[in-house]
Order: sequence, then C-alpha cells, then structure tokens
Amino acid sequence: MELEYKQYKDLERKILDAKMNLRVAEAELKRLVKLAGPRDVKAIDYSKILFNSQLYITDKDIINKIILCKQRVDAWSEYLADLEHAKDIYIYGIERLRETCKSLEMDVFYRHHIERKSLNQVAQELQYDYPYIRRINSRIIAKIKSQEIEALQKTHKKHTVFSKSL
Repeated sequence: MELEYKQYKDLERKILDAKMNLRVAEAELKRLVKLAGPRDVKAIDYSKILFNSQLYITDKDIINKIILCKQRVDAWSEYLADLEHAKDIYIYGIERLRETCKSLEMDVFYRHHIERKSLNQVAQELQYDYPYIRRINSRIIAKIKSQEIEALQKTHKKHTVFSKSL
C-alpha cells in the first residue's frame, strides 16, 4: 500500500462509518434475539390488538432474520478489522517517512494531517509564521508524492522485467 495524500483522513472516516454500522447491526441482532425469546402472555392486552398479518412474524422468519443479521454483523466486523489493518500499515508508512523528514516536518505533518488541525493552528502552536508552516507542509506533500512515484516506478519495473522474461 503506497502512502497517499489525505488517505489517513478517508481511512478514519471509513472506520467511523464501519463502527457505526456494526453497532446498528449488533443492536438489530439484539432486538431480534429479544423478539425471538420467551414471551409473557399476561403482558399482552388482546382487546387493543387488531389483526394485521404484517405485524405478526413467525418463528421461522425471526430465525432467518437473526441468521442474516448475524452474517451482517460478522461482515461488518471483518470489514472493520481490514480497515484497522490498513490504518496500521499507513501508520507504518508514516514511521518510514519520519526517517526522511526533520522533526519540525513530522510535527507539522502529524498535527495537520493526523490531528486535522489547520495550518494556521499548527503555526500558532509551534510558534512559527503561517507561510513558513505552509512551505513545510508543501515539502512534506512533495516527499509523499515522490515516494508514491518511486513505488509506482519500482512496481512498473518489476512488471516490465517479468513480461520481458516471458
């Protein structure tokens, strides 16, 4: 996975969405299991219930819905685990990038791209001028893009060498 600009923010957004969808699916599963559980006959006032076939669900339908909901929970859990793994890989890429950057560059990168602070806020926190911080951020983006290009060129060379050997 190449280190792409703004990828971390998109990844975090996807993780938050997946967590929300997982919670919704788990709540639905919990509701269905509770619905399928034992029923208290005394708690129902039959005089106020009008027969509507859409309101009554058979036990077989509830079990099928529970199975589908459980599959959905498992799928969201697996998707969330994949996203977390991708985030870990991205963080590892940032650590590799740290080796080529100065400490101020890493501070700017971390505060602007990871903590999502504006460049103006970063400049105030680090007590530098805004144009200077903006130039540093531009250099960081240029380094990231150059690493992407290098990775693409290495991948392209591997493919061309492989295709020539065939």
